[in-house]
This record gives sequence, C-alpha cells and structure tokens, in this order.
Amino acid sequence: MITFRNLEEKDIPYILEWSPPSRAFLKQWSDFSYPLTAKQFIKRMESEHYCVVAIEQDYKLIGTIQLYCERKESRYATIGCYLLDPRIRGNGVGAEAIRKITDYAFRCFGFAKIGLGVYDYNISAIKCYRKAGFIKIGEYRHPFGWTGYRMERTNEIER
Repeated sequence: MITFRNLEEKDIPYILEWSPPSRAFLKQWSDFSYPLTAKQFIKRMESEHYCVVAIEQDYKLIGTIQLYCERKESRYATIGCYLLDPRIRGNGVGAEAIRKITDYAFRCFGFAKIGLGVYDYNISAIKCYRKAGFIKIGEYRHPFGWTGYRMERTNEIER
C-alpha cells in the first residue's frame, strides 16, 4: 500500500543516493544545483511554497514528491522533483503514487489543476503520468536543447 508523510531529514541520504548521476540529468529532473546536497533539500522542506512528501510502500521509504504552489488563490500546483527508488521503478507504483498525491491535493487543498513538465525522451515517465490521469497540453524547449511536454491533471470533482 502506498502512503505519504512529510519528508524528514533522516530520509535525505536515500534521496541523495537515488538522485541523478549527472549535472544535465539533474537539470532536467529538478531546479536543484549539481551536485544535489542535503542542504538544498532542507531549504526546500522549509519553504512555504513547497509541500515535500515522502512516499512509502508498506512503511518503507521508496521516493519523494514535491508540490509547488506560488499562490494558493491560483488553485494551481506543479509537481516537481519526483523521484523513486530505482529498484521499484517500472511496476506501476509511480503512477499510483502520482494519482494518490494529486487526489489528495485536489481534495485537501482545493486545487483545480496540477501540472508538471517532462522531457520527450523520458518515455517511461510520460506513460506513468498518463496512467495517473495527466494529459499533454503543450511543448517547450529547455535551454539545454531538450523538448519538454507540459502535462496537467484537472480536478474531476469540479468538472
């Protein structure tokens, strides 16, 4: 069973272990600077604009996800810095976690839409997000030259 809790400092070593191995990969995955450090994660955890969540499966940490909202009155949040333990990727856990966290955010925070960005070459992530109910709404170019997709999920209750 997938559950969530606030990410704690004790979890950070796992996140660092799972983090992307290169500067370019980290840039496409997050807005953190390379190399990823505990200090960066702690700063993010303390930010009023981020909700940093630990993802657990059967009480074992398997990942983290962050929801970003600049202004709550906008009723729009962005998923950023989504990371799973590499050993559990590819078995549907990611889509289940994304679906559950967005359902929670719609229900508890009243968001109308939740968006995210993903690069066109990250086929497994695109499949995961589609399975979780996200649809492609546009494209953009990253300064490194990658093509990215903007995807959103709409709060079904408000439709």
